[in-house]
Amino acid sequence: MTSNTRAAYLTKLQDSYTPREYNKLDALKRLDKKAKRPARVVSSVFGTLWGLVLGFGMAISIGAIPLSMTMGIIIGCIGLAGCIINVFCYRALLKAGKSKYANKILTLSNELMNERGTSVSLTEDYR
Repeated sequence: MTSNTRAAYLTKLQDSYTPREYNKLDALKRLDKKAKRPARVVSSVFGTLWGLVLGFGMAISIGAIPLSMTMGIIIGCIGLAGCIINVFCYRALLKAGKSKYANKILTLSNELMNERGTSVSLTEDYR
Protein backbone atom coordinates (compact mmCIF):
# COMPACT_ATOMS: atom_id res chain seq x y z
CA MET A 1 0.00 0.00 0.00
CA THR A 2 1.52 3.31 -1.05
CA SER A 3 1.62 6.28 1.26
CA ASN A 4 -1.00 8.17 -0.81
CA THR A 5 -3.39 5.23 -0.75
CA ARG A 6 -2.81 4.76 2.96
CA ALA A 7 -3.44 8.44 3.69
CA ALA A 8 -6.63 8.39 1.62
CA TYR A 9 -7.83 5.27 3.45
CA LEU A 10 -7.10 6.76 6.86
CA THR A 11 -8.86 10.01 5.95
CA LYS A 12 -11.90 8.10 4.74
CA LEU A 13 -11.90 6.01 7.91
CA GLN A 14 -11.69 9.09 10.11
CA ASP A 15 -14.53 10.74 8.21
CA SER A 16 -16.76 7.72 8.71
CA TYR A 17 -16.35 7.94 12.50
CA THR A 18 -16.57 11.71 12.80
CA PRO A 19 -20.06 13.03 13.60
CA ARG A 20 -21.49 14.61 10.51
CA GLU A 21 -22.68 18.18 10.61
CA TYR A 22 -25.77 18.61 8.48
CA ASN A 23 -26.30 21.81 6.63
CA LYS A 24 -29.25 23.27 4.77
CA LEU A 25 -28.16 21.76 1.48
CA ASP A 26 -28.25 18.26 3.02
CA ALA A 27 -31.71 19.00 4.39
CA LEU A 28 -32.81 20.22 0.95
CA LYS A 29 -31.54 17.03 -0.71
CA ARG A 30 -33.37 14.90 1.86
CA LEU A 31 -36.62 16.77 1.31
CA ASP A 32 -36.29 16.37 -2.45
CA LYS A 33 -35.76 12.62 -2.11
CA LYS A 34 -38.64 12.40 0.36
CA ALA A 35 -40.94 14.15 -2.11
CA LYS A 36 -40.04 11.80 -4.98
CA ARG A 37 -39.69 8.48 -3.15
CA PRO A 38 -43.38 7.41 -2.93
CA ALA A 39 -43.91 7.94 -6.66
CA ARG A 40 -40.81 5.92 -7.53
CA VAL A 41 -41.62 3.04 -5.19
CA VAL A 42 -45.27 2.71 -6.20
CA SER A 43 -44.53 2.99 -9.92
CA SER A 44 -41.70 0.46 -9.69
CA VAL A 45 -43.85 -2.10 -7.89
CA PHE A 46 -46.90 -1.70 -10.11
CA GLY A 47 -44.80 -1.41 -13.26
CA THR A 48 -43.16 -4.72 -12.45
CA LEU A 49 -46.50 -6.39 -11.73
CA TRP A 50 -48.14 -5.08 -14.90
CA GLY A 51 -45.05 -6.09 -16.90
CA LEU A 52 -45.41 -9.61 -15.55
CA VAL A 53 -49.10 -9.67 -16.56
CA LEU A 54 -48.11 -8.49 -20.04
CA GLY A 55 -45.43 -11.19 -20.27
CA PHE A 56 -47.85 -13.85 -19.07
CA GLY A 57 -50.30 -12.85 -21.79
CA MET A 58 -47.54 -13.00 -24.39
CA ALA A 59 -46.50 -16.45 -23.18
CA ILE A 60 -50.07 -17.67 -23.54
CA SER A 61 -50.34 -16.12 -27.02
CA ILE A 62 -47.25 -17.81 -28.41
CA GLY A 63 -48.31 -21.17 -27.00
CA ALA A 64 -45.74 -21.56 -24.22
CA ILE A 65 -48.67 -21.97 -21.83
CA PRO A 66 -51.42 -24.15 -23.32
CA LEU A 67 -54.45 -21.84 -23.26
CA SER A 68 -56.29 -20.13 -26.08
CA MET A 69 -54.54 -17.42 -28.03
CA THR A 70 -57.50 -15.08 -27.54
CA MET A 71 -57.15 -15.32 -23.78
CA GLY A 72 -53.43 -14.54 -24.11
CA ILE A 73 -54.13 -11.45 -26.20
CA ILE A 74 -56.73 -10.23 -23.71
CA ILE A 75 -54.39 -10.75 -20.74
CA GLY A 76 -51.54 -9.09 -22.64
CA CYS A 77 -53.71 -6.08 -23.46
CA ILE A 78 -54.72 -5.79 -19.81
CA GLY A 79 -51.03 -5.82 -18.84
CA LEU A 80 -50.19 -3.23 -21.48
CA ALA A 81 -53.03 -0.98 -20.31
CA GLY A 82 -51.77 -1.32 -16.74
CA CYS A 83 -48.27 -0.27 -17.83
CA ILE A 84 -49.67 2.79 -19.59
CA ILE A 85 -51.86 3.74 -16.62
CA ASN A 86 -48.81 3.35 -14.37
CA VAL A 87 -47.13 6.30 -16.12
CA PHE A 88 -50.04 8.58 -15.27
CA CYS A 89 -50.12 7.30 -11.68
CA TYR A 90 -46.41 8.09 -11.36
CA ARG A 91 -46.94 11.62 -12.61
CA ALA A 92 -49.86 12.17 -10.22
CA LEU A 93 -47.95 10.83 -7.21
CA LEU A 94 -44.89 12.89 -8.11
CA LYS A 95 -46.99 16.02 -8.42
CA ALA A 96 -48.63 15.32 -5.04
CA GLY A 97 -45.27 14.74 -3.37
CA LYS A 98 -43.80 17.89 -4.83
CA SER A 99 -46.77 19.99 -3.80
CA LYS A 100 -46.63 18.52 -0.27
CA TYR A 101 -43.02 19.58 0.29
CA ALA A 102 -42.91 22.61 -2.02
CA ASN A 103 -43.09 25.24 0.72
CA LYS A 104 -40.29 23.72 2.77
CA ILE A 105 -38.08 23.13 -0.28
CA LEU A 106 -38.62 26.64 -1.61
CA THR A 107 -37.98 28.18 1.80
CA LEU A 108 -34.75 26.28 2.23
CA SER A 109 -33.56 26.98 -1.30
CA ASN A 110 -34.26 30.70 -0.88
CA GLU A 111 -32.32 30.68 2.39
CA LEU A 112 -29.42 28.94 0.66
CA MET A 113 -29.41 31.49 -2.13
CA ASN A 114 -29.22 34.33 0.41
CA GLU A 115 -26.76 32.68 2.82
CA ARG A 116 -23.76 30.47 2.32
CA GLY A 117 -22.42 27.67 4.47
CA THR A 118 -24.68 27.94 7.49
CA SER A 119 -25.32 24.69 9.33
CA VAL A 120 -28.65 23.67 10.73
CA SER A 121 -29.66 20.96 13.14
CA LEU A 122 -32.13 18.64 11.52
CA THR A 123 -35.47 18.98 13.20
CA GLU A 124 -38.66 17.16 12.26
CA ASP A 125 -39.39 19.86 9.66
CA TYR A 126 -36.36 18.88 7.60
CA ARG A 127 -36.40 15.10 7.98
